[in-house]
Amino acid sequence: TPGSRTGAATWTDNKGHLWLFGGNGEAESGNGGELNDLWEFDPASNEWAWISGSKATNSIGIYTAPGAIPGSRDSAFTWVDGSGNLWLFGGLGFDESGRYGYLGDLWEFNPSKAVWTFVSGTSDLCAKSGDYGTLGQPSALNDPGCRSSGVSWVDSSGNFWLFGGQSYISALNDVWEYKKTSGEWAWMNGSNGVGPFGTGAFGVYGTLGTPNASNSPGARIEATAWTDKSGHFWLFGGMGNGPDILVNNVYDSGNLNDLWEYDTSTNEWAWMSGSSSTDPMEG
Repeated sequence: TPGSRTGAATWTDNKGHLWLFGGNGEAESGNGGELNDLWEFDPASNEWAWISGSKATNSIGIYTAPGAIPGSRDSAFTWVDGSGNLWLFGGLGFDESGRYGYLGDLWEFNPSKAVWTFVSGTSDLCAKSGDYGTLGQPSALNDPGCRSSGVSWVDSSGNFWLFGGQSYISALNDVWEYKKTSGEWAWMNGSNGVGPFGTGAFGVYGTLGTPNASNSPGARIEATAWTDKSGHFWLFGGMGNGPDILVNNVYDSGNLNDLWEYDTSTNEWAWMSGSSSTDPMEG
């Protein structure tokens, strides 16, 4: 069984098996720290299998084959492709030099071969913002940069999407699309600027229930995400920025309960429910 942990990466493959990677928690030795162990759970047998990674904590990333494997981390982004392969991006953990911080590496795991492949990004920590390029235009030069604690979706064409999270200097509210066929990123929505809570990207709520190109959730971390039957993306809450207003001479930031819908065909957000300010008093 996996040891106790938080912030693990999770997937469900095309066989209905459940997968778990890393997080911050307990190793076999009982020592706490960042983990890079990969586990598979078969619901039919109700059994776990340890598939790859270390029994110890705080393992460095290995980026060259054979033996490539992501370093220990928590709060990464995840996707599953049409072939049932598991994808992992970023998080907070250890690079190839053993340094700890925000990561910007993209990985693919093939369950049938039990092999990790480093696909793109950087093998060390990012002390910079992403390379945004032109809004809506994929490019081999584009890069979301290093981040953790955001949310991710897969669209009906099999492309990967991510929103927000935390970089080394700020929370973010940008939307990115990864074109799996070309291996290129595109910045699709949100701010390409950075700043801490209270001075960074604020929410632009518009009219409740009405999509608009100017609408955008504020920068945030640890939100909740879903995809509906129409292929629209949904986002709820997290910790971050409300609208660009002052409350008792302090910018509006904190816990959120706003619900948003994102339409990939128009690249527009709509505020659908919840409060447009932070820290609502009642559930």
